[in-house]
Amino acid sequence: MTPENLNNAFHIDNTDPTAAITYEEGGEASDGIVKQGDVLRVIATFSEDMASSPAPQLSITDAGQTLSSQDMTMTSATEYYYDYTVLGDNGTATVSLDTGADLAGNIVTSVPTSGSSFTVDNTPPLINDVTDDGDQIYRNNEIVGITALLDAVGYTVTVDLSPFGGSSTAAMSDQGDNSYTLSVNTGTLPTEALTEDVVVRATDPAGNNAFNFSLMWTLDKTNPSFSASRTGVNTITLTFNEEVDANAADETTAWTVSGGTVTNVTDPGISTTMVITTTGISGTDETPTVTYNSANGTVQDMAGNEVQ
Repeated sequence: MTPENLNNAFHIDNTDPTAAITYEEGGEASDGIVKQGDVLRVIATFSEDMASSPAPQLSITDAGQTLSSQDMTMTSATEYYYDYTVLGDNGTATVSLDTGADLAGNIVTSVPTSGSSFTVDNTPPLINDVTDDGDQIYRNNEIVGITALLDAVGYTVTVDLSPFGGSSTAAMSDQGDNSYTLSVNTGTLPTEALTEDVVVRATDPAGNNAFNFSLMWTLDKTNPSFSASRTGVNTITLTFNEEVDANAADETTAWTVSGGTVTNVTDPGISTTMVITTTGISGTDETPTVTYNSANGTVQDMAGNEVQ
């Protein structure tokens, strides 16, 4: 045997290549939860260099998916991908490989070592109810709790406060029991006075959107004002610029009139007028100065703003 013959050698490879599957959407890593119309990049990373021809092929079945033995695109000798447009239905889709072979001709193992399935979810979240802990008429610096009840945990739930100058995507906290909560300080909302919808939105991990749920809020940060008119020798009628109510049993100590004494005040009972009865005012034509002292009374508008 010559020395040249001693240097000849060859490699025997009888091991089938394998592949691990990962997913991307829009160039970013995907959690593998998708809906109809999403383009999911399925990436196969092989355990060894693969022959470029014939190209490794991909099949996707189950959960309404019907991709059969399609050529993958080569990124490198060990990495191929396929951009798959997701179909309808719901469930777990199964990924398998075929046709591809390593440089020795060993056929790829059909079942991936990891990432062999992804989730198809075309069912939108359901918002069952949304409530707040007030009467939906709010003044400045009130702390308002909003609670949304949905059909599952794990959603992204937001409140749109933009009509009042707040965030359009204020995030609600997932409480782990299908409820989501948010606390809002009305003092952080720039709007002074407005009646508008507060809209709650929900999105699941696949990107399905729920039908929105709305609460009608009235934000009123303006204190009510009044004008006084002498309507009789001993009576003065107060006219407010909005409806007010007197919550205290006796409002006589809350009001003073120049040159006289207040003997009685009618409860406005949610109206725009109040009548003050007085004594000791000289003259019958001029209207005396009427002053309100909030420390001695509680006359407020429907949002709870005190009269000034």
